[in-house]
Amino acid sequence: MNEWIDVRGSQPGALFVSLDNRTSGHRLTGKSLERLVAGYAVDAGIERKVTPHRLRHTSITAALGELNGDTRAAQTFSRHAKIETLMIYDDHRKNYQGKATNALAALA
Repeated sequence: MNEWIDVRGSQPGALFVSLDNRTSGHRLTGKSLERLVAGYAVDAGIERKVTPHRLRHTSITAALGELNGDTRAAQTFSRHAKIETLMIYDDHRKNYQGKATNALAALA
């Protein structure tokens, strides 16, 4: 990212712009970004559907793991205003639902 900012410069405006002939110089749309991410995933040999949100979710969950559950540090990384939002990612990391399901299945 820093290399791109060095090339682009620090002028105000969109960080990423379209290079398409019709929309050159305009801000990338959300749909354009989704297509770029999906294309890079295919190029990398990733078979699952990859979206910008899925990348964000994965990075936040991984950060929580690497930070040993330090929610304040992960909140700074994720830029969530509310800790409750971040806790959704921590619940996924700890797999509470899966553990509860397995415990109930063991009782049956």
